[in-house]
Amino acid sequence: MGGKYQRLASDTGSKTLKKGIFSYLFFTWLNGLLKLGYQRPLVDDDLLELSDENKAQGLVGKLHGLWMEEINSAKKRGRKPRLWKAMFKLFLRDVILFTALKLIDEAMAITLVVSVWFYLKFLEEGSHMDQTYAVGIVASIGIPSLIKVFFYHHSDYLTVLMGVRLKSAVIGLIQKTITESRRSDLSKFTTGHIVNLVSNDAKGMDELGISLAEVLLTPFVVVAVVVLLPLLVGWPSLSCLLLMFVLIIINLLLTQLYTNIRLEQVKVTDKRLAAMSEIICGIRAVKMYAWEWKYNETVQALRGKEVNCNKQKNMIQTSFQMLKYNVTPIASFLCVVALVYSGIRVDAARAFTLTMILDICAYCLAVKIAFRFTKLRDSIVSIYRIEQFLCNRPTLANISTSAMIYSKDTQPHKIGSLTFTKNIDSRRATCIELDTEPRVNIIEMSAAWTSQQKSVLHQVSMVVRSNQLLIVTGPVGSGKSSLLMAILGEIPTTEGEITVHGRTGYVSQIPWIFSASIRDNIVFGRPFDESRYKRILEMCDLQKDIKCFPHEDLTIIGQRGVGLSGGQRARLSLARAVYSEADIFLLDDPLSAVDARVGQHIFDKCICGELSNRVRVLATHQVQYLPRADKIAVVREGAVLLGTYSELSENGVVDTLQKRHEDTTSDYTLHEDVVHYKDDNSKDMREEDEDRATGTVSWRLYWRFFKAGLPSVIIGCLALFYIIAQASSVVPTWWMSRIVHMTLQDQRGSFSLGVFGGLVGASFILFLVKDLAFVSAILRSTRKLHDKMTLAVIKSPVLFFDTNPAGRIMNRFSKDIGAMDDLLPIQFLYSAETSDKKRKSYREVATDAQEAHKELCSKAAWIHSNV
Repeated sequence: MGGKYQRLASDTGSKTLKKGIFSYLFFTWLNGLLKLGYQRPLVDDDLLELSDENKAQGLVGKLHGLWMEEINSAKKRGRKPRLWKAMFKLFLRDVILFTALKLIDEAMAITLVVSVWFYLKFLEEGSHMDQTYAVGIVASIGIPSLIKVFFYHHSDYLTVLMGVRLKSAVIGLIQKTITESRRSDLSKFTTGHIVNLVSNDAKGMDELGISLAEVLLTPFVVVAVVVLLPLLVGWPSLSCLLLMFVLIIINLLLTQLYTNIRLEQVKVTDKRLAAMSEIICGIRAVKMYAWEWKYNETVQALRGKEVNCNKQKNMIQTSFQMLKYNVTPIASFLCVVALVYSGIRVDAARAFTLTMILDICAYCLAVKIAFRFTKLRDSIVSIYRIEQFLCNRPTLANISTSAMIYSKDTQPHKIGSLTFTKNIDSRRATCIELDTEPRVNIIEMSAAWTSQQKSVLHQVSMVVRSNQLLIVTGPVGSGKSSLLMAILGEIPTTEGEITVHGRTGYVSQIPWIFSASIRDNIVFGRPFDESRYKRILEMCDLQKDIKCFPHEDLTIIGQRGVGLSGGQRARLSLARAVYSEADIFLLDDPLSAVDARVGQHIFDKCICGELSNRVRVLATHQVQYLPRADKIAVVREGAVLLGTYSELSENGVVDTLQKRHEDTTSDYTLHEDVVHYKDDNSKDMREEDEDRATGTVSWRLYWRFFKAGLPSVIIGCLALFYIIAQASSVVPTWWMSRIVHMTLQDQRGSFSLGVFGGLVGASFILFLVKDLAFVSAILRSTRKLHDKMTLAVIKSPVLFFDTNPAGRIMNRFSKDIGAMDDLLPIQFLYSAETSDKKRKSYREVATDAQEAHKELCSKAAWIHSNV
């Protein structure tokens, strides 16, 4: 295990999880991991092995299959495919299970209210009760409480687990769509938009399960409250339902407003992330032209708009959070007024039962209806955005008019220089039976990037079979690369058809290199064959270069191959394609970045040697290789002239190409000199490990966070106001405890009700101002931290970007900033209020225990006399 932490001696054995019934019920299977986490920070190797049903590979495969079924079903019925239907089918069993557990949990909560009411009545009418009845009441309180504990925690565990599984499946489906989409289709989305889908929209799947369960159970809770209030408290208590109805209407309107703000926010976030992606990927140009401050201003302006949307969104969520703690006092005041003016005295049993029912009602209103329904709408927005992206695949874009050509073998496509499985889409193709010979067959094909643009290729026809080399040549910008892209299916065809049979390896004009060792870049996850690997290094003329690196082929070459020269990157990309053992090789000018000697070596040993029995399509402007070609395609303004070397020589085409090549020779020679100079400066560009914070969060960190956005004096005033506001929330409850000891006449008095209403109103206003100020302070700090981080990144030296992956940097601006914007304000507020509520509960329990002890002592004598 890497890192500074070593495995403890006691932490050995199998990592496979085996759950027994006791272990499953009480979660004891986590004890070992929790103990280890208490002793030292956990690392990846400490985690238990995932079960098959929780592995991302299986989940992605299942969701992809269901999504394809939904696409076919939508096509037959003439409607748009809906992602939520595929998701629902995948997790139908989980939804039914955790909804049933949640239902039992809610039923036990209602049962507990009834049992407590009977218990309080037993205390008031003890002289008419026997001991068996008393024991039954105690059991009716204990047993539902125990059942509620089990079902509550297991339902939450299942909903969280489903959320994690769903998020993994959705992220995998997005990644699969990216690898199977054409460049023209992906160009409709910015990099920031795609990053936002994975970092923030997919993150919303975490709470989809629990939000769905809470919303589905809301009618059950509402019916239970409507039934219990008149039975246990009295019919006048139903007056509080009018308040609940008004608040529900307001919540629904706020939820719609929240959804609109969320849609506006994600658009701004997409633009901000797109700007950051451009800065990170083009940092050398940014620094060369001194554009740091201009880009910084652009990002800060976008961030300002995003924070404004976040502020409105968090204000709405704060109002929902505030309802959770203020609905009970307000509804209690209305119910007390209705009861006393109806001639019903509010005693301890009635007040306690009323408070319990209203707590359930407040939780239902603030959490189930408001907060969870808002989260559900948020998830729906995320699903809609992801669905739009998934529906952009070429098989969907022309689903009514396109036919797919399927080869008997899977055909890869590219990301940079990589190959993955894909089918080619053709607008006028028909499904045909193919033989086993790899080949590329193009019949009267025309292609354009979009239907509104001019065709980049016109009426192209050719056939390239095994053992044949087709060299594509022509002026710069004539369409050589476009022809290769059309064969890959990256450019949509407007007419004609393309048939590609066999596995395709593609070497792009701009090599794609990822930050890893040279060996990893070539092998790319395939089984390592040392003899074949060394043979490929020799034919691509990489052996001498590798010996110059500090760790030879294990040298880390940095982000985008920054530690390599242009020629080395081109040869590395070619070596990866050759190692893939594809049937068809599309080579987009890989020889332009190397000198004549190396280029001739690669052409002889690799293209015409190792790959001689494969289908080869080589795009190049170097005419010295033309005599070795089986066929030559001369491209000019999208039109293709096809023939052999002798045929084109007779027509004078070869002479024209040679003259054009001689005019550019001097520029090319200068390029070679630059390459050789750079080849001599190879070094190890090993990435730094990502920092990981361990231990507890210190108070100093909280202070620094708030200090980033507010002066020290304002922070102190905010903390003092927070304490005052929190203290005010317990005063209405204290006054109600005084009311229950009054006579009915005193309870109806203007003094008792006036004080009660004034305390409730003051508590509500203080809570509202406190929550809004608290959230505003947090959002102000997050904006300041983002601006400082942006400036720090832009002003960092280029070496920082060479030794830190672009994805890691983007993750700070997407996922981490998203967590600060969406999770931190509400969770911070919730944690602070929960901890304060616990402290007040301890004080209230201690006070109530003293009073209960006096009353129970008087009842004990009666119980003893009847034993």
